[in-house]
Amino acid sequence: MVDLSSSMLFQDYNPNRLAFIKNNLKTAVSEKNISDRVSIIGFTAENLLLCPPSTDLKTVNNTIDSLSIGKMPEGTNLGNPILKALQMLYSSPAKQKTIVVFSDFVLNSSSVYKIEWLAQVAAAIDVSIVSIVVGTNGKTRGPIARKPDGTLLYGTLDSETDDLAAAEISDYTRGAVYKTTTTKQISLKQMFSRSAPRRTAVEVKPYLLEALFGN
Repeated sequence: MVDLSSSMLFQDYNPNRLAFIKNNLKTAVSEKNISDRVSIIGFTAENLLLCPPSTDLKTVNNTIDSLSIGKMPEGTNLGNPILKALQMLYSSPAKQKTIVVFSDFVLNSSSVYKIEWLAQVAAAIDVSIVSIVVGTNGKTRGPIARKPDGTLLYGTLDSETDDLAAAEISDYTRGAVYKTTTTKQISLKQMFSRSAPRRTAVEVKPYLLEALFGN
């Protein structure tokens, strides 16, 4: 899952956060087993399945290359895309099921589903969620307006990340939380590593699972 809100064009990473995410995704995908299926969901206030589950490296890399900002309404909503990913993984026969989220985790768009509850649903169906925090705290350059010709005007903006939100997503599901730096690469092994749950999930009733995922 890739955050495609305008904050991913902030230039605290060179040349920007989105380019950093793309590089990390390509590195990770190049390390995957030939039978591993990869899917990519882009999200802002809305979300879109950009690459259905695929084992084809070329298809996945082409999708990564095509990731861009401005095609969906502005905002950051994690609840709905996490639910979409869980619905895709629920019936998967894969032995290990992992959702990897690249974002600054500053959530500013409402969702019907709270991410903490969805994390507990993920734990109930043995899906781990790995949070990869992309961004720094302080001042940086970022888009402040769009010119009449469609190009972006850049200026100085406040930059922040929400590490607590990132941890809230991962702590129930044995997923790791990585705070990236402007140069650090995240390997596939790191992304898919599992640890002991740092919070205890409440039992998710079977009828709720049926309502979310069907039979």
